[in-house]
Amino acid sequence: GVVLVGGGIGLVFLAILALQFSLRSYNTWTYWLTVVAVSVVGTEVGNGLHTELSLPYLAVAALYLAVLAAVLVTWRASEKTVSPRSICTPRREMFFWAAAMAAFAVGGAVGHLTTRAFQLGFFQQGYLALWAAVTGLTALAWWRSRLNPVLAFWSAFVVTRPLAAAIAQPPRPSICWL
Repeated sequence: GVVLVGGGIGLVFLAILALQFSLRSYNTWTYWLTVVAVSVVGTEVGNGLHTELSLPYLAVAALYLAVLAAVLVTWRASEKTVSPRSICTPRREMFFWAAAMAAFAVGGAVGHLTTRAFQLGFFQQGYLALWAAVTGLTALAWWRSRLNPVLAFWSAFVVTRPLAAAIAQPPRPSICWL
């Protein structure tokens, strides 16, 4: 079951990436389809290390943060930039999608870490407020403190993952209606 579903998701993901890389210019629909695919796969690889290998979410978050840093450092060393505005070659695009996947993985792991390890439930117990505040502080740091825009972008890529999970997770009703 899990292997079959994971394999199916992997094949769909590879097909979407192949479509994205086959285009010679920006296409809104294909780009956002790729973002969705990368977010799903990035989240699942983070979850997989926890559920299949029993690694704690703190270890998963640290691992993928190291992966994200390695991708960004390698991208910077080879291309002299990590700006999403400079993606004009297939090589830079590969770096971008690798960094995006690592950012989604670390963001998902950090989100799970805050809900489980720190006993913050989704929505009704402060999780949404926490990640809305962290996302807001990231935006404020860029806007008012002149945080490097590229650093702000990649930070936002990570911290909006737990925020999105909080928004997508409806609060459980306190009264059973059935």
